[in-house]
Amino acid sequence: MKRLWLVLMISVMAIFSTGCSTVISLAQQVIQAQQQAKQQPVAKKEQDKPKKEQAQQQNEDDLSDIAQAPNNQDDDPSLDSDDSSGQEDPEDKNIQVDGRTWTPVDVHAQNDGNVRVLYVPEGQSADDWTEAITIDVHKGLQNQATVNDYAMEMRKSINEQVRDGKVTWRTLSKQQDDLMYEFVIENDGYQDNQHEISRVVATDEEIIVLHYTNKLSVPMSEDERQKWIQILQEEDPSSDSSDDSSDDPSDGSTTDDSSDSDSSDTL
Repeated sequence: MKRLWLVLMISVMAIFSTGCSTVISLAQQVIQAQQQAKQQPVAKKEQDKPKKEQAQQQNEDDLSDIAQAPNNQDDDPSLDSDDSSGQEDPEDKNIQVDGRTWTPVDVHAQNDGNVRVLYVPEGQSADDWTEAITIDVHKGLQNQATVNDYAMEMRKSINEQVRDGKVTWRTLSKQQDDLMYEFVIENDGYQDNQHEISRVVATDEEIIVLHYTNKLSVPMSEDERQKWIQILQEEDPSSDSSDDSSDDPSDGSTTDDSSDSDSSDTL
């Protein structure tokens, strides 16, 4: 899992250092991480061999080592053989976004390709944060759902979770493989007040979702809102996707998408 985490951290850093067009690069990095993860059960099986077989293998390895030139790295017990790439611990892989340092505080990476990374401003934690950047990778989901399907399922889930508060939903832009939406939750007894802007991108391998959530200023000021829309949509990775002009006006203005739910209102 350590190697998987490391590859993910490096790829996630690239998104915000070179623009969101590197979402595709993230997908490629995650695929590599998945391939590494598949090799881990093999290593685990080696560890579970009977002691006699392990001892026999060790003797063979010792004979092989004698025939080779000395290797100082092998003699240093402080070196981790599972992480010999020389990379830093992924826990130290902060990112710089909006002129601030963001820290990875929660990482879920599974062998089936589903990945979630939660970043919060430096000094905050996974259990106590006011702003968050979340990256979700859903391996193979692009074969089962469109980006619009994903957004509508998210909207349905939010409306079900908010019991007595107000939910405001808006689709910001919609293309075949690239969709942006935002929602605001206010005055609910079960969910925190929050304003989230998200981007959903489908690649050949997965659906990737970038979220920015603000619980400090709800709703965000227009300047703050536009800033995060720009951060998430900078350099469109789906430039060859066909636009759905009925939901994404050519002038770039936002559209109200509240017809599907009574709990959604115009921002």
